[in-house]
Formats: sequence, C-alpha cells, structure tokens
Amino acid sequence: MENNTTNTKDNDNYISNNDNNQIKNVVFLEYTVATGVPDENLLNEGKLMFDTLLNQFLNSDSKYNVTCFLDENIYKKYAKDYNMINKSSQNRLNIVITHNTWLKSEKDEKDEKESLISDYKEKLAEILRKHNEKNIRNYGNYKNRKIETAGFVIGPENDGKLAQLTKIIEDNEAILNIGCSSEGVMIAGDKYLTYLAIKDKVPTPNTLPIKKYIIKENLGCDGIHEVIGDNLIVQEYFEGVPYSYVFIVSSNSKNLNNSSDKYELYPICMNKQYITDCYCGGEININHKLKEKAKELCAETLQCINGLNGYIGVDFMINEETEEITIIEVNPRITTSIHGINTEPPLCDLLIENVSNNNKMSNDKLNYKINKGLKFYRDGRGFKFEELE
Repeated sequence: MENNTTNTKDNDNYISNNDNNQIKNVVFLEYTVATGVPDENLLNEGKLMFDTLLNQFLNSDSKYNVTCFLDENIYKKYAKDYNMINKSSQNRLNIVITHNTWLKSEKDEKDEKESLISDYKEKLAEILRKHNEKNIRNYGNYKNRKIETAGFVIGPENDGKLAQLTKIIEDNEAILNIGCSSEGVMIAGDKYLTYLAIKDKVPTPNTLPIKKYIIKENLGCDGIHEVIGDNLIVQEYFEGVPYSYVFIVSSNSKNLNNSSDKYELYPICMNKQYITDCYCGGEININHKLKEKAKELCAETLQCINGLNGYIGVDFMINEETEEITIIEVNPRITTSIHGINTEPPLCDLLIENVSNNNKMSNDKLNYKINKGLKFYRDGRGFKFEELE
C-alpha cells in the first residue's frame, strides 16, 4: 500500500474518557490544508483554524487520538512542526497525506469540479469507515451502543463542499458528528434559504430570489447596464459595523425550557469583525452596550434553522448611531474567530461533551467559563495577535 498515512512518530481535569464522555478518537478534516488551496489568504485562515483545534484536541486532558488530513506539499513544508506536536502528545497524532492537483480552468478557476483533482474525500471516507466498522465490531450494531469516534469537518459552503463532507460523516452510523447536520449546512450555508427561514422573525436585509437581474442608472438614457446572476443574491444595503456572535448549539431536546425552541443555546462570545475586501481579523469576546440585544436576536435566528449543532457563528451589523441591529448570515461551521476564543474547559472539550450529551439525550448541561479574548489582524501573509485592552 502506498505510504499515504503518516504517523509523525520519532491541572484540573474538566472532562475524561469515562461513561459521560466516551469519545477517544477524533477524525478531523479542514478543507484548505487538506487540499492545499492556492489562495494564500484562504490557506492562512484555514491553517489558523486547523492548528488551533489540532492543538486543543491533542493538549486536552481527555487525550484524544487525532487523525487529520494534510496536502502532501503542506506536510513537507511543516513536517518539523507537526512532528514536534506529535512527540509532545505522545504519538497521538496520525496524519493522512492527500494528493491534490489544482488546474487552471478557462470557465472558473475556483470551480472545484474543473480545477481540483484530489483524493481527500476518498481518504476521509476510508478512515471513517474503518473506525465505524471497528466500533460496530466492538460494541454491536444497535442504536444505543457505545461510540468512541467523532468526526469533524471544516470547509466552505460553496459548491456544497461542506455539506458533502458532512454527509460522509453521516454515512457512518457509529461516528458522532461534532458539527451541523448536512441539512443544517445546506440551509445555513445558503444565504437565500437562510433569509427565507429568518425573515419573519428577526431584522435582516431584504433579499431578492436567485435569478438574473439588470443593474442600470435610474435616470440614465445611454442604455448602459450590467447583468448579474449565476448564483448571486441581491440584498438591501445596511449601514453599520460588522460583528459576530458565537454559540454552541445543542440539539438535545431534554434541556429545552421553551417547547417552541429547537435548541439549547450556549452563548460563547460577541466579536467585532475587520472586513475590507475580505475578512481581515477581529476583536474576540468584546463588551458592547447592545451585547444582550444582539445575543437575543442571534439566538432567535438560530431557532429558525433546522439541523444546527455545535459551533455556530452569526454575523450581524450594528448601526452605532441608530442602534439598529440586522442579522446578515449564519456560519454553520468553525470560523476564524476560534483562535481568539479562550474557554475553560477548552472549546474542543465543550464540543465533544455537547455531541456526547446529544447522543445520550442526557440532562447534563455545558458548564464553562469565557476568558479574555484576543485581537488579531492580517499582517502580510499571516495574522498578528494582540491582547485586548
């Protein structure tokens, strides 16, 4: 067999692997480092999220065995770093090497179907299948069996990538999915479907259906116009400052106080976002005079969308003069803000505990503390970090 899998060998306990937390293994894929995306900005963001969570899983008191996926060129570039990480974790890191070829497409260089040849999906499916079969072999093929492996994917929603990766986890009955269901990803990852789900409950910009539109001057007479379409949405503009709120969402209905709610929601932090032409960083776990109102609106937004679970970010805008708040979109996945979030116990343990409680329909709730966050921003090819004042 080709050497595609590389095992890089050469306080207080918050959570332990006992009956309350059966998860021993985590299979973790982050899209940009698994495929070696050519866009350096995206790769830097993805690697930041990947490294943050990888270190959390390996440094956890629960001592998870972690399998992750790295593009062969990224692995070669950072092999020394990941060897050191593995050594410090007592060889609990297993890296699966993926092979990727990015081709230039005349139609659309960002279209994965035409521009990326890769084996990352097949390798994810293979690793999960092996864990799934082992779990069934050890604990039987029944609904309330003990489950020892969790799957976790981070990826872009465009072209259905995140939903497809999530479905690979869902195809394995003895693997717990730490993140949203594929249904939740398809709704929250689609800006127009999100608009339809939330528009009657929370303030959000008016959004036109996805089809072709013509943009032209209102009083023009020269016939100049622009046609837009091809999966673009047209949204009402809202003047304001961009923020986000991060929650851990539990689909465990046993803990619901309000029968109309879908979820138990655990608010983590409010963040200020730096956005120009792209996401440039932010301030994590800030205070704001409208923080409680923003939290309530974001929570109400999440209750409108089916299939959510785990780490969710809600993007919104605040007009600081009028104090109006409008919900912009929902991110059904880990966001870059995770690097600046400091919780006790670590966020990775909260996510594992959350999905374990959901699986057992336990009455247990998450208990956690949020510490001071970070400020970070793009600096050349990477990010620079500072403590919040």
